[in-house]
Amino acid sequence: MRKNRTPLFVTAAASVIFTLAVATARGDIQKDKELVRRYAPVIRLSHGELYRPEAVEIFAARDPATGQRPMLRDGQGNDTSVVKINYLGSFAESNTGYYLDLPGSSVADNKAVYNKIKDNFQDTIYARIVEDDELEATAIQYWFAFYCSSWKEDAAEGFNNHEADWEGITVFLKNGLPCAAAYAQHRWDEVREWEKVSRVDQTHPVVYPGLGSHASYFDPGTSVYSTVGSVVAFSDIHDGAGVELRAGTADLAVVLLPTITAGDLSNFGGKDFSWLKYTGKWGQLDLPNGTPVDSFLPVKWLSKNPIDLGNDGVPGPAYTKRWREPFECLDRKARQTAAAQEEERVDRAQ
Repeated sequence: MRKNRTPLFVTAAASVIFTLAVATARGDIQKDKELVRRYAPVIRLSHGELYRPEAVEIFAARDPATGQRPMLRDGQGNDTSVVKINYLGSFAESNTGYYLDLPGSSVADNKAVYNKIKDNFQDTIYARIVEDDELEATAIQYWFAFYCSSWKEDAAEGFNNHEADWEGITVFLKNGLPCAAAYAQHRWDEVREWEKVSRVDQTHPVVYPGLGSHASYFDPGTSVYSTVGSVVAFSDIHDGAGVELRAGTADLAVVLLPTITAGDLSNFGGKDFSWLKYTGKWGQLDLPNGTPVDSFLPVKWLSKNPIDLGNDGVPGPAYTKRWREPFECLDRKARQTAAAQEEERVDRAQ
């Protein structure tokens, strides 16, 4: 099944670092752990997918063959090796120019290193709970950390490759009951009412990550994206014919994140989450073998730097719109539904 999507490039995305939003802290960690396990997703990877959602500690792992460790770089020669992942937490707020450079210098290198280290880490997803008193709603965000995105490498019509890839979904509750889910897909979220979401055992939404891209889809199939002017089309395969991972089982651990990112994060539920404060990119800048963007983008776009061309490492969860505005897509969906209902009412009146 092929689905046409809205244009992949609609506006130039500036690389902006935002101040971490502080949400209301929740008190009962044990109850929160039970809640995130109750709605934890079932992940059905595509046939041929190498990468799995990982514990963040994998981003501090050295290449066992060469001994090379990930390096934290600022582009000005101030480089330091990363021995432990929470070391990244020292580079917050004032250190926005840093990026993490994983061992190797190409997509092939990344895959080779990953194959050597992946069995040393438990497949893991992260969960965060946020409440909105005005909406009387709860958002349970699930974050998936993939070692790399190899969309262009693995799919014939893929767009880009980059080190590190944070993806995920959100389950929304109203009055304690699930009402909707949002799946992150490249630069937007697709939202569905809960009764239209495929689930396992009633409460576990099924996710179909794109091959190499790891964008999250509700259904198996292939999604087609067009660029501005429909000059070039890209496709995302999410067939679900690969490995299935069930969160909360031996296959896939679920780790609860702090709701807020202010203050000391070194001991939340007995774990250190200082890495959440890291403001830099989680992968190197401009990984080779990405799509040559000047081959199809208008020249005026190229003059509007900075433009995220998709080959750079991505920011961490706390520096994304999904983290800052967890209910934005739910509010947008409600406004779209209300507009459609009003249009239908007007049509009926005519």
